[in-house]
Amino acid sequence: MRLHSPRTRRPNQMVKFDAPRFGVAGRVWGRERRVDFCKGTYSLKVEGEERGTRGEYLADGGLVVWMGNEDRELVTGPSEGRRRYLDFLASQIVPGYRRALSRYKKALQERNALLRDGRGSGREMDSFTKLLVEHGREVTAGRAAMIASLEKPVTWAQGAVGGSEEAVGLTYKAASGDDFEASLAMVREKELRQGMTLVGPHRDDVKLTLGGLKASDFGSEGQQRTLALALKLGQGELLREQGGRPRSICWMIFSASSTRAAVNASSPVCQKAPKSSSPPPMPAGWGRGWTWRCGR
Repeated sequence: MRLHSPRTRRPNQMVKFDAPRFGVAGRVWGRERRVDFCKGTYSLKVEGEERGTRGEYLADGGLVVWMGNEDRELVTGPSEGRRRYLDFLASQIVPGYRRALSRYKKALQERNALLRDGRGSGREMDSFTKLLVEHGREVTAGRAAMIASLEKPVTWAQGAVGGSEEAVGLTYKAASGDDFEASLAMVREKELRQGMTLVGPHRDDVKLTLGGLKASDFGSEGQQRTLALALKLGQGELLREQGGRPRSICWMIFSASSTRAAVNASSPVCQKAPKSSSPPPMPAGWGRGWTWRCGR
């Protein structure tokens, strides 16, 4: 639906062994949509009509929140998962974010190649550094805006799911500091030795706290799962408020033991839903316009 897999960043990993391609098709948001991937190239169609770019394909699509058993990694896992969480959200509602992120990644790849090859100085390096800073600032600004917008709905969801008024903290930690260009200059010699770009949005993180303490270190397993669920519910609420288009939540069912550890089964926000069941009951005002897809 959004040309994004929660399982992998590399679409070629979704191709079966000895198969040349993979494809996904279905009727979503009232239209027949089809995605085919072969040898690094996408074929994108809506109602049988070819869409030339990913942006054109996504332009008339809806908004998505993915929930799954692996969501606890948002709290306990490496920073990459938290960056992807913000990128997936910002790409749907921040104008120009998806393009800025794509250009940043390309500039980063080229700059790292130059550093690895010992060509860390010269006009070519300066050009890619300029692009890295330009688009990196856009990415950082977009992510920081998402954190500011998420704090209120995530805090509300944490209280509703966990049944307590435990203070939730979300702090965006930019690896580039306040001045990306100056930060790059400071680590220039170290980059030349290590052959890689050492500061920038690709190393940013989000600090998550409960009651002022780092959730990954001091939160119980149940608190961590509850916070992960609150992050996804908060994401959905923000899409509802800002997106203005049909929403769809893909719900991956937690196991019984995981569900009990994550939330009280009588919570008004989320109950374990069996396959093909109705959506979990939500408080008034939550999930208006959402389409629930339940399954294992």
